[in-house]
Amino acid sequence: MSTEERAYWVAFNHIRGIGSIRVQKLLKAFGNLRTAWDAPRHQLLEAGLDERSAAAIAGGRMELDPQKLLDHCAALGLTVLVWDDPGYPPRLKALPSPPPVLYLRGAMIESDGRAVAIVGTRKATAYGKEVTRIFASALAANGITVVSGMARGIDA
Repeated sequence: MSTEERAYWVAFNHIRGIGSIRVQKLLKAFGNLRTAWDAPRHQLLEAGLDERSAAAIAGGRMELDPQKLLDHCAALGLTVLVWDDPGYPPRLKALPSPPPVLYLRGAMIESDGRAVAIVGTRKATAYGKEVTRIFASALAANGITVVSGMARGIDA
């Protein structure tokens, strides 16, 4: 996959409401996300997106620069993995709606097949943060990879 195309995967991943199912619809209709990015509203609707999604994409096109987003990932030392990448985890890809984009810091190793994500509120209490730290530390100490969706929630 070209660097340019990868940038559009990252850009769509930054648009609220555009997840796995909608990315699948865009790929089916347009063949790639670069073409989908420039598609007019009526073509997005014909591709099976609803009004809200088409409006979100239109707004995203005005606010986001795909290449700058990808460059920012590189500046943070992140590797961007998408469905077609050989490094995309097979067990994750086997899900009915796998995340279209993964941001990886470091390297995946075989033991990462045993992984858990901790998900929670954005407004965690002190107690919640401490319990999360204890759980994550205990899991990691026992050989289980703890992953983060890099959201603003408790996993941050």
